Amino acid sequence: MNSSSKRPPKEPKERVRADLKFDPNMLRNEKLLVSEIERILGLSKQEASRIIDETSGTAYRRVHEILTSALDRVVEVVYAEKLKFESIEASGQKIPEQEIEEVKKSLSALLTDLGKALIMVRYQRARGQISTSLANYADSIVRNVIDHIKSVESINKEKLQEIERLATNARSLLDSLAVLVYEYTKERHERERE
Repeated sequence: MNSSSKRPPKEPKERVRADLKFDPNMLRNEKLLVSEIERILGLSKQEASRIIDETSGTAYRRVHEILTSALDRVVEVVYAEKLKFESIEASGQKIPEQEIEEVKKSLSALLTDLGKALIMVRYQRARGQISTSLANYADSIVRNVIDHIKSVESINKEKLQEIERLATNARSLLDSLAVLVYEYTKERHERERE
């Protein structure tokens, strides 16, 4: 009798959850955001491998830099506009329509910046420099910020705070991806050198 026939059958391996599914609520709820960041940073090597695939660390750094620069501009511009609104309101005045129109123009310019950033994501994905999973996740994060800015009908301090919060939280998610990609591609390069 074969000794291997005495062994119990192997249990099927649990399927690794190696996906990045974007939930827009993560940008609006800090508990969900932190849970997702912890999940991303806690991925096993096998999970990271499936998500990152053949992503080039350099290509992802470029994408990350462009996306986060655009999001940082959103935060900076919206924060400055919010301070103007607070100053006007503190003086007991109503926000002038001209000021609201200026904010709308600023938001429109920010949408253009974010749109350009999405082009880079698609370009790097089309070139095979970043994985489809990473590209789709990053795209979804930025699109959510774009969609939120587009949906704002009346401009006020609260709406500006919402935009600022979404952009800040989007940046945090993208930063967690950058850490994952950096750690995995660094390790991959070290293994390739051996």
